[in-house]
Amino acid sequence: MKARFFYDIVCPYAYLASTQIEQLAKETGADIEWVPMLLGGVFRSIGAPQVPAAQMSPAKARMNNLDLERWSKRWQVPFRFSKFHPQRSVEAMRLLCVTPQHLQAQVSRCIFEAYWALQKRVDQALLEEIAQQFGLLNKWKTEAEQAKKTLFDNTELAVSFGVFGAPALEVEGQIFWGQDRLDLAKIALGHSPSPLAQGQAPQGSFVEVFHDFSSPFSYLGCQKVEHLVKERGAKIVWRPMLLGALFKSIGAPNVPLFSMTKPKQAYMSKDLQAWAQYWQVPFVFPAAFPLRTVKALRLALIEPTLTQALYQEAWCKGRDLGNDEVLADLLEAQGYEPKSYLSQTQDQEIKEQLRRNTEEAQEKGAFGAPSFVLHRPHEAQQLFWGQDRLGLLCEALVQ
Repeated sequence: MKARFFYDIVCPYAYLASTQIEQLAKETGADIEWVPMLLGGVFRSIGAPQVPAAQMSPAKARMNNLDLERWSKRWQVPFRFSKFHPQRSVEAMRLLCVTPQHLQAQVSRCIFEAYWALQKRVDQALLEEIAQQFGLLNKWKTEAEQAKKTLFDNTELAVSFGVFGAPALEVEGQIFWGQDRLDLAKIALGHSPSPLAQGQAPQGSFVEVFHDFSSPFSYLGCQKVEHLVKERGAKIVWRPMLLGALFKSIGAPNVPLFSMTKPKQAYMSKDLQAWAQYWQVPFVFPAAFPLRTVKALRLALIEPTLTQALYQEAWCKGRDLGNDEVLADLLEAQGYEPKSYLSQTQDQEIKEQLRRNTEEAQEKGAFGAPSFVLHRPHEAQQLFWGQDRLGLLCEALVQ
């Protein structure tokens, strides 16, 4: 099978992914074409901010930096933010556009490492040195106009596939965005994903799960986290929170999906389905989205064993958790007296507990759902955000 790897050296996630692409090709037998593109050109084409990080909440920006450290540690590759970041990468990408495919990995690696490992300025002098090293200096200078055209065409090709950021791997028309989607790409290439870390957590370890039934990502994460945590000898503590209140407090959009660019929205829909297949759980998008989940969250506080049933009611059956009749049907099916439990959702103590959970989530650095807080004896707590970080959570549990 064939795949295209779209990248720009200015992106740290593209750097991390680039260290794994050759191994991915080796494991799957895929023919992977390296396709240099201009990330800024992609952003302009789809109407996205030129510096996405500038639009993030401080909590999300901190998590992104922590994620970069975690992935570099996982793959044992050096990584440091350059004092020159962000740099203009157009000349570097044009050099890569005149680089023959059989040299793409090597030349790209040299530029990536100079920027993300050695903190060098990727200027004309450095690029000329690298071009000279690979016998490309004359080609780069004489084919400057062709390099511009190729970079433009590559960027347009990426946009035509629905690419909205870097890195992106295209497999038979399907896009996988981010260094954290290589396992999904591996499946698309006909191979099994990498196994999750095995072992036992230290005695007394536990994971707090801050979640809201309104989030499809929270559904996916909460379907698997309990089994994965218990399998590794740790306990789970369910912490329902009101995601809308958290978003309001940190100044984030109430429904982040609606604030995304059209290409990213389209991608997220496919990504949710891909992760549902990865975790082997059913998934449907409820017609009532965005869901009103205040009462459902209060029910989960009153009776935590209802948590999975409430998620499945929304994201397997597509039912509206904001409807009292739906909640009553669920309670009756689970063996609980509907009138009594729905009445308890109005207790002031339950309302206060939901508010405190939400505030505590923010205090711990959460900015979305699901958020997992790992506690191991005599260690600082660790925050993980997203159902796609369960692999990192498993590693941290048993390290």
